[in-house]
Amino acid sequence: NKDIAMLKRVLAKDALAFLTEIAQVDKKTLDDQLKALADKPQAATAETRNEKIKGDRASLEYLDENGKWKTMDFSKEGNDWKIDLPKGP
Repeated sequence: NKDIAMLKRVLAKDALAFLTEIAQVDKKTLDDQLKALADKPQAATAETRNEKIKGDRASLEYLDENGKWKTMDFSKEGNDWKIDLPKGP
């Protein structure tokens, strides 16, 4: 529903910092960058598979808007799991 405040709450600190840097390069605000992300097509379903959890990192595969499987990464911040940037092996 393009709730920018909620989107900020589910994104990890590193992901928010990265998006802030991209926004600054484009001479935008973080909110403008998140609105642009929210305007992109989303998957028709919430279908996921291959959930993996290792310590404070996790990932799962989701079916994107084109019907292709993509990976989403998460990190644990406090007691909450947040969407994060992919980390190296």
